[in-house]
Amino acid sequence: MIKGGFTVNTLKSSLSFHISLTIIYTETGRANKDEETDMMADPYSILGVTRSASPDEIKSAYRRLARETHPDSKPGDKTAENRFKAVSNAYSLLLNPAKRHKFDAGEIDADGNRRSGSASHSAAHGCKRGTKKARPPRERSSIKARGADVTYVLKVSLLEATVGTQKAVRMTNGKTLKVRIPPKTEDGQTLRLKNQGMSGLGGGPSGDALVEILIETDGTFRADGLDVYSEESVSLPEAMLGAQIQVRTLHGTVRVTVPENSNSGTRLRLKGKGLRRENDTNKPAEKGDHYVTLTVSLPKNGNGALKRFVKKWALKNSYSVRDENLNSNAIE
Repeated sequence: MIKGGFTVNTLKSSLSFHISLTIIYTETGRANKDEETDMMADPYSILGVTRSASPDEIKSAYRRLARETHPDSKPGDKTAENRFKAVSNAYSLLLNPAKRHKFDAGEIDADGNRRSGSASHSAAHGCKRGTKKARPPRERSSIKARGADVTYVLKVSLLEATVGTQKAVRMTNGKTLKVRIPPKTEDGQTLRLKNQGMSGLGGGPSGDALVEILIETDGTFRADGLDVYSEESVSLPEAMLGAQIQVRTLHGTVRVTVPENSNSGTRLRLKGKGLRRENDTNKPAEKGDHYVTLTVSLPKNGNGALKRFVKKWALKNSYSVRDENLNSNAIE
C-alpha cells in the first residue's frame, strides 16, 4: 500500500494509461505532420492547380503567386521569402515536361531528386527476369547530374525594358546576380543565365537561372502592343493659340507642334516612336507609334484678370459642352 490510498496496481494502471495516451498523441501528431509535409511538397498544391493543368494555367498561377510572395514586396518577411522559393521550385519542376512526367510517375520527388523506391523497384524487376545479376549500387560520388534550373520574376518599367538596363537580383537559391536587360525586351520574355542555377551532383554542371521579365505600368507610359501612350499638360494659351512643346518618349525628348484650338483629349501621333520588334527575316523591324493625349491645365490658385475676362466674354459667348437632355432623364 502506498500513501494516499493508491495501490501498486492502481499506479501501474495509471502509468499504462498515460503511456498509451502519449503514444496516441505522438502518432496522431506525426501523421498530421506527414500529411502537411506531403501537401507542401506537392508542386500542384503549392501552385494551386490540378494535375491536369495546362502549361498556360501553370504559368498564370505562378505569375500571380510570384507577385504576391515576391521578396521585394515584403522585405524582411522570411515566411514570404520561403513561400516564394517553394512557388519558384514548383514552377520550375512543372514547367519541364520531362520532370513533370517523372514526378507524376513517382520517379522523382518535388525537389527533382530520384525516389529511393523507384530504384529498388527497378532492381526487383531485374532480379525477377534473371538475365543478369543485379550490380551493386555505385557510390553516390560517382553519379554526375546536372543541377536544377531556378526561376525568378524581375519587374522593370516600360522605359527600362525599351532602352535596356542592369539590375541586381537575389535568386531563390541565395545567389545575387547582376542581370543585364537588353534593349527592346518584351513583357513575359525569359532571359537564360547559363550555369547560374543549382549546383550539379557529383561534379555535374550547374543548372541555369531563368529570369522572366514583368513590365510594370508606371505613371508616364502605357503600352498596347507596339504602340505607346502618354499624357502631356499644356497651358490655356498653348491650347488656344498653338505652340511648340517638348514631349517625353521612350527614345528621348522630341519637339512637337500643338495645333490651335486644342483641347483636353486632343491626341497627337508621333510616328515610329513606339516600341520596336526585330524580325528574324531580312524584313525591317516593326515600329509602333507614340500617342500623346493633351490635358489643358488652368493657372494654379486662379487668376483675377482671367476670371474677369471670362465673365465678360461668357455674357456674349455662352456655349454648351454637355447633353442638355440628361437633366430630363435624371432619377429623382
